[in-house]
Amino acid sequence: MDAARHRVHEEVGEASIPVGAFGLRGNCSNCYALPTPDKKLRYCGRCESIHYCGKECAKAHWAVHKLGCAKLRQARDTKLASHQAHGGRKEDYNQEIRDLDSIMFSGGVGLQSEIMLSAWKHRRDNPIILVSVAKSGDGNYSIPEVSVIPRRKWNVDPKQSEANKQDLRRIFGESSFHPDKQYVYIVSMRDQRGAGIAANIRVDSFVTTRIRGDEIVASLTAGTRAEDLAAAFTWLQNWFPSDLASRILSLILRSRAPMVQGGIPSPTPAQNTEAALWIYHALNLDFAIRLTGLVGAAHLNGKEGVLCVEHQDDPERRKVRLNDGTVISVKAANYVHIRRGDYTRYKK
Repeated sequence: MDAARHRVHEEVGEASIPVGAFGLRGNCSNCYALPTPDKKLRYCGRCESIHYCGKECAKAHWAVHKLGCAKLRQARDTKLASHQAHGGRKEDYNQEIRDLDSIMFSGGVGLQSEIMLSAWKHRRDNPIILVSVAKSGDGNYSIPEVSVIPRRKWNVDPKQSEANKQDLRRIFGESSFHPDKQYVYIVSMRDQRGAGIAANIRVDSFVTTRIRGDEIVASLTAGTRAEDLAAAFTWLQNWFPSDLASRILSLILRSRAPMVQGGIPSPTPAQNTEAALWIYHALNLDFAIRLTGLVGAAHLNGKEGVLCVEHQDDPERRKVRLNDGTVISVKAANYVHIRRGDYTRYKK
């Protein structure tokens, strides 16, 4: 399960303490369940930093969590003391932490994918991924903005406090931190004037499923090997429920012969693009394309944009939002996937 490999902890990790001891934010740290309108998660009663469904999950996870619980409590107390020393109230501090958790939860799979894949792409630069939101006077939040800051920049960035820089240097310098396994991001909240309200450094583990999905998309874009399409089918079958996965594979194959024992028919570029699209759809990421092969609207060839949704009246066509804002409908044979810049989550 994707969430079962998802681990989040604060900047208090030590080499002798397993990552799992620092639990999760936003999910139950034992069963990985997400909150629902009818069931809220509860904080650990000792460290008040990680979540559980209830007493049963907290008790089941205690053998692991006890190794990091005291560290989390110490880190929380230090931050709270600093908050109060500057005139803040404990209630406001607690609310700020809940707000930061809410920002990450509301961003869903797309925000998580954008952060993780950006960190993976730039992992050799020891980057921090900055997730920044603005809080308006009525308490609403702006859409989270994600930016990648390599170490050579955040190490001297005047916008980062010295305390933050020291914490970041310590995290990247720990023997337990592996840039091919973990990444660092900061969730930051600012007010209408741009002044910082709250910020939280977090360390997370790369999820193999998402990394592999992006690698498959890159292979599908580069050529038309049958093994790449087969890998895409396997990925989609593992991600989606079986009945939905079967319908998706049928859509990709369309009129071609069904899969046969020992492999699949030789794929077409359009099928590769469709398979790549479904992977990015699962990750809730923008799927950038370039128009090609148009005859009646040849002036649009070379234009770039993002695939939106399947055309309601014709399953063979899809809507494309071009970079200039124009929305058109095209067939799968008339666009190719392109990789440009960093990842961005899909926005309707």
